[in-house]
Amino acid sequence: MPHPVRMDRVAVVAPSASLRDVLVRVAAAGMVEIDTAGAAQAGPGDAGRRLQHVPRPPERAALAATAPDLNDLERAGRYDLLVGEAQLEGYAFAARRRGDVAALAGWAPAGRVAWLAGQLSAVSGAIIRLPRPAGLDAPTLLGGTPTRRPAAP
Repeated sequence: MPHPVRMDRVAVVAPSASLRDVLVRVAAAGMVEIDTAGAAQAGPGDAGRRLQHVPRPPERAALAATAPDLNDLERAGRYDLLVGEAQLEGYAFAARRRGDVAALAGWAPAGRVAWLAGQLSAVSGAIIRLPRPAGLDAPTLLGGTPTRRPAAP
């Protein structure tokens, strides 16, 4: 039977120059729900603009381990990677900045924060536990065996 997993309020923090690499690690971990609500909306970035001309962009995004050349992706028809880069652009734009440091708030499973901290430190990033905002309910993550997780709401 699935059981609820306690979620912690966190901030993903990185030097601006390392933000893409940190976000790729966060995406690979697949466990942080980043808040973008309330962030200023910008027009699409470079990758997003390139996707506007694609008749049918793919539904699934992919990410390259290192920053790709967007011209090469476009020429090769790697629209899945362009979608991934466009998503990264959106998160990067939503990040709060102070000097050369960028931060994004979100939620992560409490028992996995230390592991993720190790993953992010390898690319000059960090994850910091934050106090839970008053009046804000944490999202619910249902745990359980891997065979039961896909069926969990």
